[in-house]
Amino acid sequence: MIRVSEPSPDSFIVEASLERPPSIYLDHDSFDELVRRDPLRDRFLNAFRSKGTLLFSWTHVLDLSSAQGRTADLLRSFLESIGPFWIPLEMNPFQMLRKEHGIGAENSSPCVSETLLRAYYPYIHGGPLTLAKIIDLNATDRDAVQHELARLKTEITAMIERWRAEYVADPARLDRMFPRLPFDAAKPGTFVFRELGRIATREARSHAWQPNDAVDFVHAIVAAAYARFVALDRHWKRRVLETGLPPDHVSVYYKPELDSFIGDFEHL
Repeated sequence: MIRVSEPSPDSFIVEASLERPPSIYLDHDSFDELVRRDPLRDRFLNAFRSKGTLLFSWTHVLDLSSAQGRTADLLRSFLESIGPFWIPLEMNPFQMLRKEHGIGAENSSPCVSETLLRAYYPYIHGGPLTLAKIIDLNATDRDAVQHELARLKTEITAMIERWRAEYVADPARLDRMFPRLPFDAAKPGTFVFRELGRIATREARSHAWQPNDAVDFVHAIVAAAYARFVALDRHWKRRVLETGLPPDHVSVYYKPELDSFIGDFEHL
């Protein structure tokens, strides 16, 4: 939930907190499918009236702000229905890892993006910071967001290619590069980063890394670490399940399973 306090006339504090579990992450395809299909959308929003918090990232902002016509109208209506029950999700996994290990942002959860709050709250002049308002404001700085996303994709891709080259040269190095360590509930992102890195490296001969895989890799890490319900594409669902995360930590779905996701959400 987004909550704002003003300790003085010339300052304010914006807080994002999980006051209403469960936390929910939807990738772009699942988000689009949920918004477009009336029965699914209505069931989700009916359950969401009393529980749930949506995790929403810079990538969501970028993707959804490009919608037009009826799709844009459906998105705006859906986002308005979310109200204050959302948390800005950290897009940069390296920043998340630093915070998990006590480096920077002492008062922030590792999964919260302070940059998203800082970018938009000053422009709403004390009003509610809704997701629909963020989508509107993003029209003015899409280029900056796209530039940052492109930079992150390049960095992630170079990292994965380096790991893969080392693995192909010497497969025995995999366990040294990514030692198998138990899940640590205090540092879930560290566990998911290590295990997904191991899987992406091990797939060097079976899966050619694509530029968009970098974005999926980023969001699979943060979402699987900090959301209770996660919808990804089919391949990333499989990879998250292969990490060995405790089954009670996260439930993972992909687009054809949205009906199952909503059923589980309704009955949680």
